[in-house]
Amino acid sequence: MAERTTKSLGFPSFCMGDLSYVDIQQYLKHSDTILIPKASLEQHGPHLPLYCDTITATEVAQRAGEEAGILYTPTIWMGYSPQHMREPGWGAGTITLRADTYLNMIYDVGRSLIHHGFNRLIFVNGHGSNVKVIDPVLRKLRNETGALIAYYKPYAERYIGMLKDVLEGPVEETPGWHAGELETSQCLAHNPDLVRLDRAQADKAHAPKWLGEQGWRRCGHLAGFHRRHPPGVSHGAAARRQFPRRNGSFRQERAARGSPRSRGLSCHPRRRPAPAQSGLHPSCPA
Repeated sequence: MAERTTKSLGFPSFCMGDLSYVDIQQYLKHSDTILIPKASLEQHGPHLPLYCDTITATEVAQRAGEEAGILYTPTIWMGYSPQHMREPGWGAGTITLRADTYLNMIYDVGRSLIHHGFNRLIFVNGHGSNVKVIDPVLRKLRNETGALIAYYKPYAERYIGMLKDVLEGPVEETPGWHAGELETSQCLAHNPDLVRLDRAQADKAHAPKWLGEQGWRRCGHLAGFHRRHPPGVSHGAAARRQFPRRNGSFRQERAARGSPRSRGLSCHPRRRPAPAQSGLHPSCPA
């Protein structure tokens, strides 16, 4: 990959929060692309930090941005996680936004960046449930401004793809499931001090008892969200040894280079109305 001119600007990092507005102006003379990592703050079993999904999004955006010379914003740690709240007073620690609040936040972030001259926005998602509500705001940003709006989804939960020869859990146990081998490995690669393997529980996602056997067969793919005792990790040592190297390099390279289908695409931004004084922009529908 050819060296990008942005890497010769002498920035201390490509995190937008580390730079001044002078640096932003210089960058925009060379590129109008920016990565926006976003995820959640939610419980991930007894052994992983609440920041688990945010760690994933942050690592992908940071590694790709620094390698490719592309700016990335500080990670948006608030997400859509109502299924991880549990009962009042239980103390799960999850912070969730309502769908309309979440969409308005993403919309305002997007319009702010577009206002400054960024015409290629790549949202780097680290939390699966954000995908369920995000589509309207992505279309709204694209239709209103003409900017290129992309959405990158790192591997999560049931999809194991190119990592299937690295993960050791059997396929029928969905080794990438919530707080399982995949996410535990990612947190170990980020900071092993944050992972309490002594608390990990060997478990599987399953239907609540009141659903019965028929209920499990009909909606088994949803059942794991009722009882929040996610699977533990029976292969922690192997995850520590192999996974960080493979996972980090694959994701970093793919995000840095972009999908083959997206390379060479052009975007044609339209004239954009100035932000209203009373608030950035009108509400985005849920």
